[in-house]
Amino acid sequence: PFVAFLEDTVVPNASWLRAIVPVLSQRGVAGVGGPVSISVSLPPRFRALGLCEYGRFQEHRFPRLSRGARTPGGQVAVSALPGANFAFRTQELLAAMPKPTDTMVDNEVFERLENNGFHLAFEPAMSVVYSEPHSAGAALSTRYHRGRIFASRALTGGSPVRRSLVAAKSLALPFVLFA
Repeated sequence: PFVAFLEDTVVPNASWLRAIVPVLSQRGVAGVGGPVSISVSLPPRFRALGLCEYGRFQEHRFPRLSRGARTPGGQVAVSALPGANFAFRTQELLAAMPKPTDTMVDNEVFERLENNGFHLAFEPAMSVVYSEPHSAGAALSTRYHRGRIFASRALTGGSPVRRSLVAAKSLALPFVLFA
């Protein structure tokens, strides 16, 4: 009934799995995520990457993603979950994807779930530690593919002029991402 996503660079804590089921069993909650701590044993460039990717998902900052709502079980309802650490009720996840075979863009799914009347929940006990360095080029590759998917969806049905302008701007993307 549930599907969970973890990156291969994070290690879940002992209570991670036990924290998922009660939250996703609440009526009206379709997704749950927890904090991503950054290991001090990572090399500095990976700690910096971790703070860039997961800084807003540190336990003390996560509630800032809330609009003040609470889930039926009392968890803070949030607008986003960390891509390295979240879980969904399978049925709601599939309903929120354009097609079940599409590549999942997490922010699009979060928005669709909220538009369908579901909460995303923050559960502190569902924490993970970013403790393994990303493989060479993984962060750049992820950004490139997310941008490509987002742009292709955003431009579907757009005018030829608009599509040409976006294509021209996208030539600068590799340089911006590299910088």
